Amino acid sequence: MPLAQVDAVRILRFCLAADDSGSATVGADGECRITVALCRSSYEVRTFDGATFEEALRRAGSAGVLKAACVDKQIAFLARRDPGDEAQPTPTPTPPLEAAPPSAAEFPFLAVTDAVHALLHETQRERGLSTMFIASHGRLPGPELLRQRSRVDTQRAVLARVMRDATEAPAAVRHRIDRANTVLGQLGATRAGIDDLVMTAAQEIAFYSNVNIELLGALDAFVVTGVSGPARSGALACVALLYAKEKAGAERAQLTDAFLEDRFTEGQRLSVAGLIAAQASYLHIFAAAAPRAAEQLLRRTLATPEASEVQRMESVVYGADNAGFGIDASTWFAMISRKIDMLGDVSTTMIKMLREQR
Repeated sequence: MPLAQVDAVRILRFCLAADDSGSATVGADGECRITVALCRSSYEVRTFDGATFEEALRRAGSAGVLKAACVDKQIAFLARRDPGDEAQPTPTPTPPLEAAPPSAAEFPFLAVTDAVHALLHETQRERGLSTMFIASHGRLPGPELLRQRSRVDTQRAVLARVMRDATEAPAAVRHRIDRANTVLGQLGATRAGIDDLVMTAAQEIAFYSNVNIELLGALDAFVVTGVSGPARSGALACVALLYAKEKAGAERAQLTDAFLEDRFTEGQRLSVAGLIAAQASYLHIFAAAAPRAAEQLLRRTLATPEASEVQRMESVVYGADNAGFGIDASTWFAMISRKIDMLGDVSTTMIKMLREQR
């Protein structure tokens, strides 16, 4: 009898170190997925897919992320269990970023935040890839942009489903989501303008940023009108981190454009400097409001080699020159994307902590 999702989680908890964490989900592609966050000298997230959870777990063992002997023993132990001992739920597909399946029965803020978080991550990446496409005059990134658009469309459908189920969501939250959907109504025309190279990078960046401002505004409204008591501090920390991630995403797009053109446009240097400063402010709020474990996780993330390399490349913002940076745009995009992904992992962990406190 194949391992159920709950069994895979049980094995992860048994085999991981105290500071590590892991999740077991079924992706939209039907693959059984094991994600492990390792809190060692630097924060590292690894994902392993398989046709079954046994296969995914054993791949994690073969890669040294889990102890292979521990995985094998736990699988063998559960295989000996009487099938009638415990009814196991059938795993269901979950959206990207390992968001738990939203449920109307859970705290609505968490369900909505999960869905908004996942959609934000995808719109942020589409913004970055679209900027690369425009600034490279259609040479980059090609097929990846089309795949990214599909991921955005999938997450839009997830958020719509969550909002239908979240009947307790305050009216102010629904209003901001409706405003985001109104802006997203222009998504098809925006994509066509990008494909035809009739839209500038500045126009495209502004479009996606407006979408994301409305989505984040919905979470702002939720914290103010729908969260009270001890949960408010954690909710504030979560939203502050998502704002920091959005500023990093906008910076990714702006500097991708600058590095591909090898020059700053008028006002672009000040814009990027403002985005970097805003990230620092939001991360400070997060550190003050988040549980200590989440704050430490963020600190480890910001100490990774990828984050340090991003900081080095950002130094051009404070230089005297407006051109001739000598920085490869693809390398920049890869480095800051890794940092943004790690910030997303911290956000996912924060949401998980809030859910476990309920």
